Amino acid sequence: MGLYVEEYVPVFSSLLDFMTPEEIERRSESLGNYWLRYWQRQKQKDDREARIETCLIKIRKALNELRGRNTKMLKLKGHWKRLDPANDAAQASWQHQRQKQRGYKKLGKHMR
Repeated sequence: MGLYVEEYVPVFSSLLDFMTPEEIERRSESLGNYWLRYWQRQKQKDDREARIETCLIKIRKALNELRGRNTKMLKLKGHWKRLDPANDAAQASWQHQRQKQRGYKKLGKHMR
């Protein structure tokens, strides 16, 4: 879509023929400033993207570490803590019920 540099060159050369040296200098300065601002913006954008990328990497590492351990555990200040301690009692009683049921079934098989 855009014009290539080769297509720009004759236009520039014909313009330069009609411009005074001061005008050429002024225009080139403003163009230089534009490119300088453009590169600065680009660098800021790249820095921001790099920071976001490092944050994402840290988050992924933490999630992988959590996945490696029990998913309900969370490492805080070097110690593993439960994410939802309120749910622990319910979980334990539910597991106990399951074990009792299993034991009962086994016992029932033995009794037969």
